[in-house]
Amino acid sequence: MIEKKEMKLSEKMEFGQAKEFENILYSVVLALEKHINVYGNIEDRTMNEKDKARADYIMALKQYWTSFYKLRLLTLYDFAKNQKIEY
Repeated sequence: MIEKKEMKLSEKMEFGQAKEFENILYSVVLALEKHINVYGNIEDRTMNEKDKARADYIMALKQYWTSFYKLRLLTLYDFAKNQKIEY
């Protein structure tokens, strides 16, 4: 009789431990999933920011050189050679 009670108690403890282990494992998996999603989003944002920075840099260069040649055309002066432009 005592052995049956001990076996049932042991089974309940094992089941409880298995359930607790399952809950802990589930929590760890959820935490890892959140971690991956957060860092995945950061990488996406970083790539988007990098691409935007590159596009902004190229646009700034284009604006600079467009302005430079407009100014050169309007003033008829070659700033690189320090002389008037004659056609």
